[in-house]
Amino acid sequence: GVEAKGRTLGPTAAAAASTDVGSTKPPEWHRRAQLQSDGPVVDVRFAPATIGLKLAACTADGKARVYECVNSLDLRQWEPEDLEVSQQKPTSAMAAGANAASGVVGCSSAALDWMPAPFGGSGGERSEALAVGGRGGRLAIWGKEKTQTGGIKWKEMASAEAHPLAAGGVKDVAWCPNLCRSYEIVATCGAGAALWRVDFSSPQDERYEGVV
Repeated sequence: GVEAKGRTLGPTAAAAASTDVGSTKPPEWHRRAQLQSDGPVVDVRFAPATIGLKLAACTADGKARVYECVNSLDLRQWEPEDLEVSQQKPTSAMAAGANAASGVVGCSSAALDWMPAPFGGSGGERSEALAVGGRGGRLAIWGKEKTQTGGIKWKEMASAEAHPLAAGGVKDVAWCPNLCRSYEIVATCGAGAALWRVDFSSPQDERYEGVV
């Protein structure tokens, strides 16, 4: 025969073990950290899990920043990484256009998205890249590169005028998953939608299939 091993739970232990089963008590949320920014945050995106616990945010003044969690089991400490944004400061004409389109004066940043991890791999040298779209109409691709001193910093790799400023510029951006392509595809929406081909071996982006 088969000998049963273990112990029988008493009424109290059994009740404690099943406390969460069928419970109608709503979950409780606890704030673990508050990340600082230089202006109102208009978009946030978590990075692909393959590059760690990172969060990217862009603000209404056109700046983008990446936060990396020091300890993923703690969530209280985050180290910021600033993108050296070369986006132009809103001129009076840009401010007027942004105001007419969205009611926000000088609001140049709109949305961002991470490059997804490629199928079956970590992405190699290009594992960290961001697409940042602005209400000024501009799409910029950011990636990390090694410096002469051996460090690593964010650098704007390419940019393009994506959507007319008068129509509100770029309102959202999404990076397409890549299964086996040698290039990347980024979608933007503004006055219509557009697909952009991103080739990191090329100095500039080029429109992939026009306005769709």
